[in-house]
Amino acid sequence: MEIDELSRKKYIDSTIETLLEIEDEIFLLEKSGNLTSDTHKIMRTIHSIKGSSGAYYLDFASTICHNLEDVLTDILKGQNLTELVDLALRLHDLLVNFYRQAKQKDFVLEDFETKLHFLLVDSIGEKSADTKLGVRVMLVENSSVLVSKIRKDLNSLGVSVTFEDNALDAFTRLMRESFDLLITGHNTPEMLGENLIAAIRLEGGKSRKIKTCLITSDPQGLVIQENLRPHKVFKKDSELFNNVKTYVKRSFLIDHEEVKTKAKDLKSVLMIEDDPFIQQLVSSVFAKHPIKFEIANNGEEGLKRLESFVPDLILLDYYMPVKDGLSTLKDLKGNPVYANIPVLFFSGKTKPEEVKEILNLGAQGIVKKPFKVNNLFSEIINKWHLC
Repeated sequence: MEIDELSRKKYIDSTIETLLEIEDEIFLLEKSGNLTSDTHKIMRTIHSIKGSSGAYYLDFASTICHNLEDVLTDILKGQNLTELVDLALRLHDLLVNFYRQAKQKDFVLEDFETKLHFLLVDSIGEKSADTKLGVRVMLVENSSVLVSKIRKDLNSLGVSVTFEDNALDAFTRLMRESFDLLITGHNTPEMLGENLIAAIRLEGGKSRKIKTCLITSDPQGLVIQENLRPHKVFKKDSELFNNVKTYVKRSFLIDHEEVKTKAKDLKSVLMIEDDPFIQQLVSSVFAKHPIKFEIANNGEEGLKRLESFVPDLILLDYYMPVKDGLSTLKDLKGNPVYANIPVLFFSGKTKPEEVKEILNLGAQGIVKKPFKVNNLFSEIINKWHLC
């Protein structure tokens, strides 16, 4: 069904108004005298928004609502209320901003996906921990004991764990959201765990290339086609929790010393990017290292900045006002003064012809959006090191 523009704008305005009405209700949850009733009231509103967003082709709003519902479910437990209410408010703000940008049809979906990923992983673990992995895990299991223990273990590593108790709901979210790892039990409701893994491999979606793990009491009894096998099979025994935690650490822990060694010759970076959130995110990553980091808000401003600041590396966004990434790249490579400065493109473009165009214009590499917060610096350094 085709939605006319007037109906779409009326829906967005109405939804923004509803969201602004519940902002204070979320804020007051921490001091609520009736936490269960107040939280359920907010959840009904968010659930309604989640259901209606798809009719107006605003699927990412549904994705944010899913995660906000997860946080509200945790709030019902009455623990860590300060942190959870703060996260709920930040997700609420992201949802409002998404609707506002959607009304103008002036947004980059990958930027919102990066923001969501950052909000979720930044809320887990110690902010300053070097061992914080900053990854997202989808956990599908109907044993509350296993869920509670695995979630606690992975949270201690700075891993954001999203839980679904049946495989069909998990599949829906894996199609729409970007996760880094799927851990599923064998006998999960609606669909066997190995069939869920096969489905996301075959159907595609946001999480089609993620690592997958299967928990079963009989690993030897599995009969799975080779190209659809999980990356790791865990036996359900006394060593299960330790094995899961060790596997996640080994799979996602970055060798910071190796990255620092590669980065020692990188003295200065210019990022040309218009989104304030992305600016803050990337600059905070570089602030931990002795690298001069400057920002320009668009291509025109970036070219002007180069007159007084010649960096060792340029990070260049694709979509920007005034002057976009491609035209800026053409000017950079057409000027002999700047032509030899390595350029890494920030882009959600994944089609072969789009990637080829960027590389043919002279970019040395592409850092794909949405960013994975945990490995953003290492990805940039590794790509720069190859220039």
